[in-house]
Amino acid sequence: MSQEATSTLEAEHEVDVAGHLDGVPVSPAQLASWVRLALTAAPGASSVGVQVVDAQTIQALNAQYRDRDKPTNVLSFPAEVPAPLPVRPLGDVLVCAEVVAEEARAGAIEPAAHWAHMVIHGTLHLLGYDHESDEEATVMEARETLLLASAGFEDPYRTRHEDP
Repeated sequence: MSQEATSTLEAEHEVDVAGHLDGVPVSPAQLASWVRLALTAAPGASSVGVQVVDAQTIQALNAQYRDRDKPTNVLSFPAEVPAPLPVRPLGDVLVCAEVVAEEARAGAIEPAAHWAHMVIHGTLHLLGYDHESDEEATVMEARETLLLASAGFEDPYRTRHEDP
């Protein structure tokens, strides 16, 4: 049996978590807290959906929307809203449990730290952060590192940031 959606409203940021959460090493409340952490600089009330999906689902979406026919760890889909609303829908973050678990194993990363990183990363995409250029990547990675540190996690890019 899978755990299903939780919905909460806290500090003006609504976060809905859904999907098949069996075997996911973090709780829906933790996932929502990492979204809220990434939204600390977002003005006004907003809402974000987080969905945990399998490799087949994320691969199909990655192929359809990014022309990359392979599974990925996280995809973000910004909301397109025609008029201002009291609570601004930012969009959805889809996280692939299988890919995140494999990346954590392969990189010897604490699973919760990698989940926090992926959720924060996906949420920052909804806020307009990107990493298509080196300059954009530097800005986004610095923000991720700061947010993860405030949650008690190490710099996920530390090996890149260390001097040789």
